[in-house]
Amino acid sequence: MVSYLSGLLLPFFLVPFVYLFYRERRVSWYAALGTAGGGLLALHLLLWGLEGWDPAWGVLVGMNLLLLFLWMGGLVFLVEDVLPFPRFTRLIVITVAAAVVTGLVVAVGLAWGNLAELAYAMWDRVLALLGGDVFVEDLSSKERMETFSFLVQALGSSLVVWYMVILAGNWYFGWLLSHPGRSLLAGFRAPAWFLWWFLLSFAGFLLERFVDLPLGLAFAVRNAFAMGLVIYGVQGVGVLSFHLRRLFPRGGSVALIGLCVVSLLIPGMNLLVGVLLPGLGIAEYWLVLRPRKES
Repeated sequence: MVSYLSGLLLPFFLVPFVYLFYRERRVSWYAALGTAGGGLLALHLLLWGLEGWDPAWGVLVGMNLLLLFLWMGGLVFLVEDVLPFPRFTRLIVITVAAAVVTGLVVAVGLAWGNLAELAYAMWDRVLALLGGDVFVEDLSSKERMETFSFLVQALGSSLVVWYMVILAGNWYFGWLLSHPGRSLLAGFRAPAWFLWWFLLSFAGFLLERFVDLPLGLAFAVRNAFAMGLVIYGVQGVGVLSFHLRRLFPRGGSVALIGLCVVSLLIPGMNLLVGVLLPGLGIAEYWLVLRPRKES
């Protein structure tokens, strides 16, 4: 369980690596990444050994190491100019590549391994840790399976989006810490080609309401559409941030971000914000909401 949680918690600690990249020598950046990666690998092997080198646990360790590689590898490709694209395009390419790799590994695990049984067993262990054995015993096997299936579908529909958001968020806050007094949010604009991404994924999302798409295609459509909503939502926040910075030079953008986060947690309000902010971002293609030099 500790091994599994390390893969989930690592993304929230990538900011120091980004700060190190922009403030220190590149040798220090790679030394820090190598040290962290080696330490996590040693930790996983130790925990696997404590489990008696159980093959089933080994599958879980391998999946978690893949997750760690995707986080740290994605960060390297995002901050380094390895790919000949602007950073926004690099983020989309990295996210799609991570989704394809994860999908292939999961497909192989389901076809030739016991990945589904192992994941369900881990779900039982999570329930036991959260609610105790008494809570688990009160749930019937059918209820536990239904809850597990709902969780898998919910995660599958948003897992790629969370990867993109957390990776980009770590880069952004690391960049802010290393460039005090500067901000990128008020000038953020998605490139024109991304509008086609959004429109096509939206068409697929509407099609899924009437046609049963294959499971893999359905997950791809949902994640692509959600990525578009998030990115244009950020662009909408950027529009508001630009004007707030002119009215309240100090703290206006921070207050706006905090208000948006709180609104997304309020039922009813989150739906309104989730429609208005992306709509504001998309409207910039036809309306002049900020001077073009801010891009």
